[in-house]
Amino acid sequence: MPLFLCAPCYCYVAVQSSDDDTVVLYAGPMAKGEWVSPVMKFTDPPGLESLFIVVSREEQKNLAQRISAIKNNSGSTQKRALMNEIFKVRSDVSKFKETPEKPVLMGGATRGDPDKSMGVEYSGLETYVKTISIEH
Repeated sequence: MPLFLCAPCYCYVAVQSSDDDTVVLYAGPMAKGEWVSPVMKFTDPPGLESLFIVVSREEQKNLAQRISAIKNNSGSTQKRALMNEIFKVRSDVSKFKETPEKPVLMGGATRGDPDKSMGVEYSGLETYVKTISIEH
């Protein structure tokens, strides 16, 4: 699932695995036209994997601090603090009467030319949060 950005911004991508582990796949600034294509590998135990994508015009300083704390000490307390911050950002965005986020359950494979990918256009608030859940 490539993520293509049409304006300079900050992007944060984290995954919470079925065994409740949290891993940061990407965190940092992105230039206009840059691609991010995080790689996820599904491992046992079977269950729900949740991918959290936060895109913001400005740096999310609290989120960046939580990610930095995980890099220094990847304990469960730091990972829980990161997830709480992602949920806080998502909650703050939803207060502005954006269309509510709907759960997206997905599975399958993609086919075709990898240079011609489909995407979603978004314009709205300064911050966008998307959660993708995959059952395996």
